[in-house]
Amino acid sequence: MKKCKDSMKPLTIILIILLTSCQKKPQITTNQTITIIDNTKISPVISTEIPMQKTAQELEKESHSDSIIRVTKAKYGEDFDGYQRALRQHILNQKKDNYLKKSILQEFYIRGMLIATSDSIQIELPFDLHGFDCGAPDGYTTWVRFSLPRKKERVVFPKKLPFEEEQTGFEEYHFKDTYELVEATMKHVIYHCPKHKRTLVLFYDRRASGFNTNAFYFVEVNRKQLNGRNIYRVVEEYNHRKNENEQIFPYTCTKLNTTEYESFID
Repeated sequence: MKKCKDSMKPLTIILIILLTSCQKKPQITTNQTITIIDNTKISPVISTEIPMQKTAQELEKESHSDSIIRVTKAKYGEDFDGYQRALRQHILNQKKDNYLKKSILQEFYIRGMLIATSDSIQIELPFDLHGFDCGAPDGYTTWVRFSLPRKKERVVFPKKLPFEEEQTGFEEYHFKDTYELVEATMKHVIYHCPKHKRTLVLFYDRRASGFNTNAFYFVEVNRKQLNGRNIYRVVEEYNHRKNENEQIFPYTCTKLNTTEYESFID
């Protein structure tokens, strides 16, 4: 019996140790730091596109005309008229012929519609608007070409002016004939071709804008229908789309109608 009691002592000791260890709270040791994030205080990430600046290589590749347009547009901002006047002046400054730069044909020169030689001024007018429309070029063009004598200090409009007319793109044709001078003033010149019943009217503007410079071409008209007494009334009616049912309406040029000079920069 004594031997049995002695054998139970180790079991009792082990049981006491186990009970004692179960009552102790486990301890966790760690070297990590836990950060608690309050999601209510997180601002959403907003992605914004930042305009890319032109690199030096891109600026080198930029054409001269694009560079002039970009710099001038940045300078004048929303001042459209000032921007266009600046472009026009730049184009005029780049022209080499001082005679034409000061002549009544200045605007035709700026817009690339004439070529000057030592003794003549060759003019080519592309009439691509053939009546009352939205202002977009038609699918065909009526070309009128003639050459004016060149004098030292003035433009000469001869009494007889040989010309050629060519239509391309639709019902193509080509012929040559001669205009007769109807009248020439400081504001306009009128020529008429009796055989083909054509009247050519050139308007020129001495103001800095050049916006009143234009060319009108009338077909199927007689000599007495258009003159200095009624031509401005006809133009006014055309500009305000009056009397659209009348047969007298001019062909006009997109290149002369536009007030935007970007396309004329070399």
